[in-house]
Amino acid sequence: MIKLDQRLGRIEELEWDSLFFGRRIGKIALNNDQDLEGLDQTLSRAQLHDYRLIYVFAYPSIVLPISFFKKFDSQLVDTKVVYTQRLSDVLSSESFATIHSFNSADTPSELYNLAFESGQHSRYRVDPFFSEQDFQRLYREWIDNSILGIIADKVFLYKLDEKVLGMVTLKMVGDKGTIGLMAVEDAYRGQGIGKTLMNYIKKLLVSKEIKQLEVATQKANRAACLFYEKNGFTVASETDIYHVWL
Repeated sequence: MIKLDQRLGRIEELEWDSLFFGRRIGKIALNNDQDLEGLDQTLSRAQLHDYRLIYVFAYPSIVLPISFFKKFDSQLVDTKVVYTQRLSDVLSSESFATIHSFNSADTPSELYNLAFESGQHSRYRVDPFFSEQDFQRLYREWIDNSILGIIADKVFLYKLDEKVLGMVTLKMVGDKGTIGLMAVEDAYRGQGIGKTLMNYIKKLLVSKEIKQLEVATQKANRAACLFYEKNGFTVASETDIYHVWL
């Protein structure tokens, strides 16, 4: 549920982000050009109310004026691409002997480096105002909360000789499955590990009569975009994300 700041009605308070990063953070959504009206004033008032960072989410067709960038320390840090696919009952019959659910015998630390690799184009790594420590702490938290079932239902590992070479996290809500993180160890890319993980996810979802699969990535991550497109996904939406530091 969106919680708008009662004093700054256009700003959504992001309590989790604020607590995690130790600075007050909010979000503004720009859905059309009319939403640009009064944006400067809203951000100036936000600064007076101790906001230090505002995420601005905008449709790519919306062009922010040059004056905006001159007045505020802001930059385009990401174009978020959401991919979707309608699943078919006719799926790969390949063996999935290398795929295992994360269990008590596994350790989260095995997945941290994979998570860091998956986030190389993350806005929390692109933005120089976030440190490498901030970025890694965030992605470790993402893995930990996925394993605990807080933000994911399942974490699947691709193992070869007990070595974890790839992983994917999955959330299932209603008739839709959503991939949170997906990564393959750099030295083993191009060997079909990602495709095997993806086919396993698809087969699992179909067995549960879930026919829609969604995943988001950064447009700058061309390798990920090409992977999803080669595996039958189409673009559902794109969103430009700006970080505005106050």
